[in-house]
Amino acid sequence: MDVLAKNLHGLGEAADFHSADLRDDFYGVWIGIDMETETRTEGWAPPGSASDVALAEYLDALLAWVDARLADSNYERA
Repeated sequence: MDVLAKNLHGLGEAADFHSADLRDDFYGVWIGIDMETETRTEGWAPPGSASDVALAEYLDALLAWVDARLADSNYERA
């Protein structure tokens, strides 16, 4: 989980998004994955605060976001 969240963040940093809205959308989706990672890896997180259901929802949201960007004919791919 921690590696996934860090790698996604790194991809976002390296992506050179052409619009602030697209960048903000990406990080808006990524933040859920990052928060769920913290509940699994940080000592301050209360026991039982991690949720496999929430993680699945965040990952599904990321995949849906990617699919939507790829299907959007107005999205500039450069």
